[in-house]
Order: sequence, then structure tokens, then C-alpha cells
Amino acid sequence: FQRAALLSYFSRSPQANRSARACARVPFPGSDRAPPQTSSDPSLAPSQDFPGGKGCEEGRQTLRLCTECIAVPEVLFRPQDVGSTECGIVELVQRSVSLLPREFQPFACGEILLVGGTAKFPGMRERLWKDLRSILPQHWPINIYMEDDPQFSVWRGASFSYSDRALFNLNALTRQQFEESGNAKGQAANAIFE
Repeated sequence: FQRAALLSYFSRSPQANRSARACARVPFPGSDRAPPQTSSDPSLAPSQDFPGGKGCEEGRQTLRLCTECIAVPEVLFRPQDVGSTECGIVELVQRSVSLLPREFQPFACGEILLVGGTAKFPGMRERLWKDLRSILPQHWPINIYMEDDPQFSVWRGASFSYSDRALFNLNALTRQQFEESGNAKGQAANAIFE
């Protein structure tokens, strides 16, 4: 309940919206833009005041944001920063491309589609391009595409592809088929259809 109230207040408060917009402009670390200025004085950090709740002596609570503004998007590139052993988005693209036949690999790098809500992070596309450019052969073209509303790209693509009943039937499994042999067709993303 407290979290929902906090989010509700944050979304309605003009001051909170200004803080959120300022936070959204912070570039990814490693980008060509200057890093955000930080100070050892916590009173200089961006902050947001919220109405106090139970147990709040002063009637208001203050949330100060420093590196938290850039920490969340950076985890997509460096998950080891939060103790994860998973690969980052750059390594994921590199691994995916390496699974293709060698003659198709350069072409795949020229047709990357960035999807999902996180694609909307400011600087995400540019950072991905820069990091890929640094690890892939220089003669390979790198093009990263993104729709205006990338959070629904996957759904739109799947709904368009599977509107063709023959294609759907080719890839779908019945519940009985799945229970008997699992993913028998060897496809990672088969649908279950009764």
C-alpha cells in the first residue's frame, strides 16, 4: 500500500515529474557525454519530498537520488554490477549473432531491432551501437532499429505473424503433445494450443 501511494503521489506531483525528467536525462556511464556531477555533500543531491506517513516525525520524507538514476539502465549492460552472472545486452547480441552461419553474421548486425519498454531509456540505442561497434569487426554494418512505441513491438510482430493460421499450426503444440514430449519441435518459443 505504501509503495502504491508513493507511486501515485510521484506520478501526480509536478515537482516529482520535474525530478523524474531530470533523472531521465542522465547519460549512461561510458557514453561520450560528460558524467553527472556528484558531490560528497548529500544536501546537493537531487531530492524529492513526500508527505509523511505513520512513524514520520516531521510530517514529510525526503528521497535523495544520486547514482540511482543511472544504476538501473546500466544493469542491462553490466549485470555483474549487481551480482548477476547473466550476460549483458551487448554480449547477448554478440552470442546470438555467433550462432548464425558465418556468412550471415554481418547481415544480422545490420538488422537489429530494439524492443521492449527499456528501449525507451534515453541513450539506450546509441549506447548499444557504441558498445557493439567496439567489439564487432569494423567492416560489419551495425544498424539498430526501434519503433516509436517499442514496448509493444514483440506483441505486434507475433500477432501479425500468427494471424496466418498455417504458420501458427506449424509452430503450435497441443497441451497433450507438450505434456507427452515437452518441446518436441525443438522451437524455443512454441505456443500451446488446445
